[in-house]
Amino acid sequence: FREDVRVEDRSGTLAVHLVRGAADTGTSFGEDGVPRFAHESAGLALAIGEPSAPAAGIGEHERIALGRARHGTEITDAFTPYEVNLAAHVHLAKGCYTGQESLMRLFTHDSVRRRLVRAGGTGAAPAPQDVLANGESAGVITSATAAPGGWLALAVVRMDALARGDAFTLADGRELRELHAFEVARPLGRG
Repeated sequence: FREDVRVEDRSGTLAVHLVRGAADTGTSFGEDGVPRFAHESAGLALAIGEPSAPAAGIGEHERIALGRARHGTEITDAFTPYEVNLAAHVHLAKGCYTGQESLMRLFTHDSVRRRLVRAGGTGAAPAPQDVLANGESAGVITSATAAPGGWLALAVVRMDALARGDAFTLADGRELRELHAFEVARPLGRG
């Protein structure tokens, strides 16, 4: 019942791309012990391939439009999975793991106070910066890209400011023209 398993770091030789998938959610396959495809959700999948191969993935504009979090921008220690549209990737009844109790408490006590939104405006795409509501910090722009007529961005903002319908501006003084909150997903393992 014992196998000879070897783990090697191939992160420098393989690249992960977000692509349009056609398989059922949770479907994956590999080749020679290397995972090559894992269907994520909503018609998207992760494809693992050579970094020099042309990326058949979706571009930054489409990623932002769909509200897909990316490591290093939305997926950071500053945000919980619930705040960056990743609740469907959390399983609260799967057994013990680091952070499970905190994630359970946030869900059980309805304590999530920020959420991922798509924002837009005119001019050049902004660098990451604070989002202000009535002159006070209400969130932060995490990713931005050029779009027809201006820019499109992902931001994590306070839900109370969204509910009040506050006017949002960037720290650099520009007005946010569009603000769209994504549908809130529920974690797995709890109804």
